[in-house]
Amino acid sequence: MKLSEAQAVIDAAIAKANALDVQISAAVVDRVGDIITLARMDGSTKLITNIAQGKARASALLGMPSGECAKHFDGLPLSSLLGLWSAGMDGIVCVPGGVPLLRDGELVGAVGASGASGTQDEEIARAGATWF
Repeated sequence: MKLSEAQAVIDAAIAKANALDVQISAAVVDRVGDIITLARMDGSTKLITNIAQGKARASALLGMPSGECAKHFDGLPLSSLLGLWSAGMDGIVCVPGGVPLLRDGELVGAVGASGASGTQDEEIARAGATWF
């Protein structure tokens, strides 16, 4: 994914946040969860920015919306969760607000939004993904 594409996704997400009158942070990551670009609206905080990155990372690494990933970890023993963490799954956030970015049905990255309600974060991230 090109930086210009990732920035357009962020711009669409921020436009949706403005329409909802909320201040958020948004992040776009590549298919392995590495950051491409992020934005922090006035009034958003570093913690919110980290959560947006974690939602995008979860969505990219698991290939699903971040709000759906928690059910896949339910009931796993601590040793399995530690194994996932050591395998590069650290930094994921499994709450609504991260959605995959697909090109021709192929996962190329994800967008995450945080700072509003979970429902609004999801709506904002989907607005960004719709551009893509």
